[in-house]
Amino acid sequence: MSMIVVKKDLQKAETRKKIAARFLQYADELTVSAAEELQIDIYPVTAKAYYKTAEIATAFQVSDRMVRKWCEQGKIQAIQTPGGAWRIPAAQFGDLSKVRAFQETTEQINSRFSNSPGIDEFER
Repeated sequence: MSMIVVKKDLQKAETRKKIAARFLQYADELTVSAAEELQIDIYPVTAKAYYKTAEIATAFQVSDRMVRKWCEQGKIQAIQTPGGAWRIPAAQFGDLSKVRAFQETTEQINSRFSNSPGIDEFER
């Protein structure tokens, strides 16, 4: 079980209540499980450990809603923040800059050939 909390989540009392409720849910699950202890690690995330759904959507040229659906359906491993947003582990997709670079190269190639004569012009 994982939970990501960002600064803006801590600013609203309602969201803090959701965080506390989620923590209590984890504690309740512990009481019915075979585990003896619950370990909670709190640490700041400084590196790009997670992507937002919009970043994945842009990289793969799909809608943000589609990425959220994939998260809900379990097609993408993701964690939902107490505020309801999805965070996707960066390790799952690697370096998105390579995907973006590939798309840019493809667009450049396509733009070079967009003004080329069509097949019907060669048949004349």
